[in-house]
Amino acid sequence: MDKRAEYHAISVKEYVIVDRFKQAVLVLTWKQNDFSENWLRGDDTYTTPLLPGLRVELSEAFNE
Repeated sequence: MDKRAEYHAISVKEYVIVDRFKQAVLVLTWKQNDFSENWLRGDDTYTTPLLPGLRVELSEAFNE
């Protein structure tokens, strides 16, 4: 069983993978029968309806 199937089996609605080397974030959100992928980079902002009010500015998060 792969990670996506495991996460779906325990009802995970969304998960985030951060790649600090590429300075990118992969957001995987459950939609219908699979997780949809959304890559965020640069000046993008991460928000999610699962955590109202949360805003992560990637440019600030990756600022060293």
